[in-house]
Formats: sequence, C-alpha cells, structure tokens
Amino acid sequence: MNGADAKKYSKRSFLTEHGYTCIFDYHSIDSGALQRRENEWGMNDEVLYENIRSEIEYLEMQEDPYVLSYLTIATYGPDAHLDQNCFSDTDIKIPDAIRCSLEQFIALNDDLQAKGYLNIQ
Repeated sequence: MNGADAKKYSKRSFLTEHGYTCIFDYHSIDSGALQRRENEWGMNDEVLYENIRSEIEYLEMQEDPYVLSYLTIATYGPDAHLDQNCFSDTDIKIPDAIRCSLEQFIALNDDLQAKGYLNIQ
C-alpha cells in the first residue's frame, strides 16, 4: 500500500516483479475520499491508514497468510506533508511529521493488538 502513484519510480513494476499480487496506490482511492486530504505526492497518511485498516480487516477474513507493507508520505522532505489533524507551529515541519507518523503507527498497532490480529499462532 502506497500513498503515492505506484507508477512513479517504477514501484508498480518492482512490486509486481517481486510477487506482490495487490498494489494499492493514490489511484485506488475515490476522489471524494481525498477532498483536501492529499498533497503533491498523493494521499495524506490519514487516508492511507484508513485503508490499511480496511485491507487488514479483509485479509483477516481470508484463510491464507498474507504480507501487507505500506509506504507513507508525511515525512518526505524538505517540508513534510502534514495531515489535517497534525499541527505544527514552526516553519520546520519534519519533527512534527515524524511525531504524527509515529502516533498513527502506534494507533494502528493498538487497534490490531486489540482485535487479536498480532497474536501469532
């Protein structure tokens, strides 16, 4: 899962050639879901994390094991790309982007833990 266009830098080709069977990117999202939640690279991380949760819910209903990997955008320099709910009161936004990205990762991890998805059997 990728917040940007998977065609950029040949990511789609690379992932396909390395066995990924489902590639989610900026073009996988309905434009209505992106209103004011996108940046010059693609979708804001908050949109990506919403879709990560949905994809994991779907994958957990399947019988087959899976690997889900994702690439976020918020910390791309030089200016970062903050979500609407990530505030910064300084001109240097990278530290706040890192903080907000970590908060989103922890929230996802907590959600997955609460649902029992991280229990390896």
